[in-house]
Amino acid sequence: MSREELFLGFANYYRIFIPDYAKITQSLDALLKKGTAFHWGRAENEAFQELKRRFCESPVLKQWDPSLPTFLETDCSGYALGGVLSQEGPDGRRHACAFFSKRLSPAEYNYPIHDKEMLAIMRCLDNWNAELRSCGPFTILTDHRNLEHTSGASRKGFLKPLPIPDRPRSHLSMDFITDLPPTGPSKARYLWVIVDRLTKAVTLEVMDNMEAEQCANRFLQCHYRFHGMPRSIVSDRGSNWLSRFWKRFCRLAGVTQKLSTAYHPQTDGGPERMNQEIEAYLRAYVSYVQDD
Repeated sequence: MSREELFLGFANYYRIFIPDYAKITQSLDALLKKGTAFHWGRAENEAFQELKRRFCESPVLKQWDPSLPTFLETDCSGYALGGVLSQEGPDGRRHACAFFSKRLSPAEYNYPIHDKEMLAIMRCLDNWNAELRSCGPFTILTDHRNLEHTSGASRKGFLKPLPIPDRPRSHLSMDFITDLPPTGPSKARYLWVIVDRLTKAVTLEVMDNMEAEQCANRFLQCHYRFHGMPRSIVSDRGSNWLSRFWKRFCRLAGVTQKLSTAYHPQTDGGPERMNQEIEAYLRAYVSYVQDD
């Protein structure tokens, strides 16, 4: 074990007494990473001297008392987060009970600032979970004002599966398979996949574009003629389904339009799963030059 490892091991034992410990030791910890060449420069020497100074000047921590008013102060920099757990004594002053600091992971470096500040709060709440549960209501102090509105955000509730339809063809899901090789005289490049949510019956329509007007005309020809209008249609947030024309078409036809959550294709899982099977079949029947 090197002298640097021995020193950091000793310093780590007293980290709860030293504010911003992780921030101070960042350059020293970097020396011990595997595959890193050892280089003792100005930054490392300043961190070493600062640690020695903190050992001599760090405040004395007060004994934790669950009956006293409690404050949790957090902050986050570009590469470390930290917090101070303090309580207000009989003299009206806040006294530190413990310090906490932790370096951010490479992925956490890329978090936006409000997420970093919230991460600091979460880590401190987790670190002092036992103490904070034993006391009454406590105050969180942060320098990021936007976090004040977090508690006022609407609660979304639990995820729920789509209800089971009561009859065939009454509730549909639909999606498009795009960027196919041009096929037939019309050079169609899109496959419209319509799935009955009850029976899982699939209707496929070859399309040369995905515009809302053509989708409405084709829907009247391929579905309404044989099965009538459905009660609801589940789709993604494609521009054709969000268009004014398609919304008006659904409203006049008495169809409830249900859009999936952005960046969550599992909301409309039926067509997404069917698309995989269809693409597997298409790969088996495509020409050897892959143009039809």
